[in-house]
Amino acid sequence: MKEKLEHIEVMQKHASGTQAKRDVLFLFTGYAPFGRYEVYIKNELQILSKNFLKIYIFPADSSKGEKWELPENIEVVKIEKDSPVSKSEVWGKYGSQILSAMAAGLASRGNLGSKLSRFREELSWIVDAARRAIRLEKWAIEHGFDFRNLSLYSNWFVGWADSLSLMKASGVIDSFLCRAHGYDLYPQRRPWGYIFFRPFHLRMVDRVICISQAGMDFLQENYPAFKDKISRSYLGVFDRGLSILRDPEEIRVLSCSNMIPLKRIHRIMAILKELDRPVHWVHFGSGALEEELRQQASELPEHISWEFPGRLPNDELLAWYRDNHIDFLINVSESEGLPVSIMEAISMGIPSVATDVGGTREIVRSDTGLLIPADFDDKEVANQILEKIEIWRNPWYRESTRIFWKENFNAEENFKNFIQTLKQL
Repeated sequence: MKEKLEHIEVMQKHASGTQAKRDVLFLFTGYAPFGRYEVYIKNELQILSKNFLKIYIFPADSSKGEKWELPENIEVVKIEKDSPVSKSEVWGKYGSQILSAMAAGLASRGNLGSKLSRFREELSWIVDAARRAIRLEKWAIEHGFDFRNLSLYSNWFVGWADSLSLMKASGVIDSFLCRAHGYDLYPQRRPWGYIFFRPFHLRMVDRVICISQAGMDFLQENYPAFKDKISRSYLGVFDRGLSILRDPEEIRVLSCSNMIPLKRIHRIMAILKELDRPVHWVHFGSGALEEELRQQASELPEHISWEFPGRLPNDELLAWYRDNHIDFLINVSESEGLPVSIMEAISMGIPSVATDVGGTREIVRSDTGLLIPADFDDKEVANQILEKIEIWRNPWYRESTRIFWKENFNAEENFKNFIQTLKQL
């Protein structure tokens, strides 16, 4: 009953004209605010919660861990477990839109044979997206919402983007916005080499906000007809202060990522082996390769000590960054969007060594660290690190790294600008 009254209060304020037209936000996520897969969204939620009367978060999957603490005006809605939606209801409501999306996918770039072999999977996916759309519409109607007076924002350019595209095509909603990162942007990140519903997404979405210039350039170059819909807005992190700076005898190296093949953590070990000085390496994260990587780390030379503390809550992780001397963070992923882990490092003055993939070159430069080729040579990278390590320990270099963060990846500024775009839809 209390929840229902809160909905009524929101809608009464909304209807009274005392708030801006877009004062209620529907935010669509993969897992947030559950678990640790989208923990970077916490920064954005702090700013969003101050700029909307009420925010409703709709996770596609709420089973990935404990729920985060949220600002009081944010409510989580789990419609993935709502009552079943029949096939007849799906096809009666969205049949023509599903067929249109399937036809556009088949006609777009990508191997036609592969698409035909995956036809059933793609059809099943879009039918499930239609079910989510129907559940969302039913929930909104039940709680008195008019989609024309809402801001609709999907944090990914896949998943919920399918449902929102169907709703836009049928006239249920009039506008929505998507962010685009890496996995949801680059076809080469998919085993089959294409994103089947991308043409349908681009026809329907009102704005695509890429988190990197590289992502924006990729979309605009490959889909020039939709160029005016595509722009860039960096993510950001808050100021947590400057990391402790000491002059230890050993080189202290940090890495932070899921332990999965994409991150190529074994290549970090290969670089560290080439350093001819004592090294202490700490990797935060876990994943499918953890046991294998622990075994490989146990075989490192004696001059390399290491720790795998696992996953830490973000606040604890950043406190560790601040309270420990770190010479540099290293990230050798084979593909990226634009890593938030590097934003967090440079916000504390910590340089980064990272591969030139995705939008990484937009944050890793000569004044923030060392950008290396995706197909780097271990010995060459180690030599470059040894040449730069004393410069990276200099207080003026650390301060200049922080200045670059403040001018480009400051959460306060970046998210406020993003919200202006969102409310103008």
